[in-house]
Amino acid sequence: MISVNNLTKTYGKDVAVKDLSFQVAEGQTLALVGTSGCGKTTTLKMINRLVEPTSGEIILNGSNIMEEPVVDIRRRMGYVIQSIGLFPHYTVEENVGVAPKLLGWPAEKTYQRTLSLLERLKLPPEKFLKKYPHELSGGQRQRVGIARALAADPPIILMDEPFGALDPITRMDIQQDFKNLEELSGKTTVLVTHDIEEAFKLADLVCVLHQGQLQQFDTPKDLLFKPANDFIRRFLSGQSLSLMMAVFSLADLADSLPEGKGGSTFQAADSLEKTLEQLTRVDREVNQGYFQYKGFNRSFNWSQLMEAFHQTINR
Repeated sequence: MISVNNLTKTYGKDVAVKDLSFQVAEGQTLALVGTSGCGKTTTLKMINRLVEPTSGEIILNGSNIMEEPVVDIRRRMGYVIQSIGLFPHYTVEENVGVAPKLLGWPAEKTYQRTLSLLERLKLPPEKFLKKYPHELSGGQRQRVGIARALAADPPIILMDEPFGALDPITRMDIQQDFKNLEELSGKTTVLVTHDIEEAFKLADLVCVLHQGQLQQFDTPKDLLFKPANDFIRRFLSGQSLSLMMAVFSLADLADSLPEGKGGSTFQAADSLEKTLEQLTRVDREVNQGYFQYKGFNRSFNWSQLMEAFHQTINR
């Protein structure tokens, strides 16, 4: 668990973060979002002591990070940044193996861990293991950066705008792969992003900051339907429909869909956005699907799904 209590960071008379408090439980993902210069990256850097807080405390699994050696703190964290930061003269294998090597892992254990991560991140080892960063695309380098952060199996993952420099299609693909990554199960993740849609897709909790102060700390759904103040309403107003599609699952629409079975199989937890994207792919012959909810099959096509969505949000 990460517990941030009354955290403040000042630079002279300038306040970067003011009296910030939140908690993230084991296995949860928190997104830090807000206006430019709101303090989200400063907050992330304070968690691994790249920036020292002016006051307040950060507790990791019961221990105050200010009372532990910095090296020990950082060994418990994986760190992914937008610029990726791969070592240019290291191969993919060597880059992924940096942390395990520092921790004294046996070479064979490190090698097998590297193979496993590359496979899961859709980088076939036989093709990518011996490549250098300059031989990779931006999306491939970002996948290697994620593999490196996960290599030593740290309990905490910190991510600072990890997908910000990617084109929209590559970004969407990596977001989906990241969300489905088995290695993240049980880990506590803190993600900084300027993209509220990305936050809603990837995070269990969202912390919205403005001018260094907390505006709302909540689930994506509660941010949408229970905004704490006018700032939150303005912050979300231009994207409400797309954000709803990201947070509504098929289970949320089940009561407005008919019983039946036919077409492609979906999961009740699949988002409306993901489902619509799959239904409208040009290479799909079947544009309908079904899922099971409370012991019954619910069927739908594109039109029925959209109608159920509108009925649900207008109730």
